[in-house]
Amino acid sequence: MKKNKTPSVVTVSILTIITISFWVVFSILRLIISPPEPQVEEDISSPLDPKLNEKTLGEIGGKTFYDASQIETQIAIPTESPEATATPTATAVASPSATPAEIASPSATPGL
Repeated sequence: MKKNKTPSVVTVSILTIITISFWVVFSILRLIISPPEPQVEEDISSPLDPKLNEKTLGEIGGKTFYDASQIETQIAIPTESPEATATPTATAVASPSATPAEIASPSATPGL
């Protein structure tokens, strides 16, 4: 007797339904487990004003400007030198060399 093979469209549709159901379940689970979004203050989340403040721009021109030659930099130079520490030096150490050991040859002793 010949068995009827299930059509490939049915197999694909069953796998698609299983995939979609797992997707929905895991999406809901992720929403339940994930921490809530932090509350942001209104001052931070409000949009910025794109207009320039002309009063502030006018005050910038009245500020004191120092040229690079007018700025005095003071660098602290240490007067004492740090103590020198002894650096380890490599020394040759004799290592024992391997010598061939005598190998006992089997002797034929009858009667043991």
